[in-house]
Parts: sequence; structure tokens; C-alpha cells
Amino acid sequence: MYAFIDRQVSELDEGGRFLLWSVRFWVRAMGQRRCPSTDIGSAFERNGLSEALPHFNMTMLILNRHALDNMGFGPLPCPRVHEAEALLLGILSRMRDMDEMELRATLALMVEPDWVNPLHASLTALAIDLAQIAFLPHAPAPLILPTGGKA
Repeated sequence: MYAFIDRQVSELDEGGRFLLWSVRFWVRAMGQRRCPSTDIGSAFERNGLSEALPHFNMTMLILNRHALDNMGFGPLPCPRVHEAEALLLGILSRMRDMDEMELRATLALMVEPDWVNPLHASLTALAIDLAQIAFLPHAPAPLILPTGGKA
């Protein structure tokens, strides 16, 4: 998560930008009482991710309805990655490296207890679909501070 938070969107790789914009379009569509799949479906199809769309939708629906806290996602034109977006990107970027208990513990901090397993299932399926076409986000390089230290 910390590798993504407050980053410029332009610093994200292609998979990270795609997911970020998908999240933002999804949230906007819900706010306008439209079907999110209609707004983002063609982008998923163009990128060879048609099979990932149901898993993405389920992930977003669970976060929308069953999150323990309000997850603040950024508006479309925002040039920076917001906290909830960074959390989602961070989880997806680490899916291969995260052990099962760590992932479930992280998800338990995000959603109601009864929704940890469904969120785990949807995120796992989404990560598999994204990995098949090398669209899993990768954490950007660490920021270099003016003093020469790393952020």
C-alpha cells in the first residue's frame, strides 16, 4: 500500500493505471446510479480482461457494501493515488508473495467478518486473470528524498 499512496497516477505501470481508472469509473457509475459494467466493460474487453470483469465487480461490490470504513476513492481527474486505491493496488501487487494468513488478516481489517472469504475469492480470481496477461500492478520504485534517503 505504502508504495502506491500519494503517487502520481503517471508513475503507475499499465496494470496499475488500468485498475485505478477502473475503480474510479466504477465508483462514478455507482454514484450516478448506472451499471458499472456498462461503463467499464468495453475497457476490460479491449484489454483482454473480459473474464476478470465479474471478479472486479464482485470485489468492488463487497467493498462498497461491506467495508468496515468508508473507502475514499479519488475522482477521475485526480492525478494522485488515494488511500483506498493504494490499499487495493498494494494487495493485488503482492498477491503472489502474500501468504494466506497475511492476506486474510489484511482483508479482515477491511470488511465485515462474513465477507472476508468472498472478498478473498474475488480478489484471488481477479489477480489470476490479471496475471494471465501480465496486468497485475507492480509497486513503483521508492521515492528518493532530496537528502538522499528513501521514502
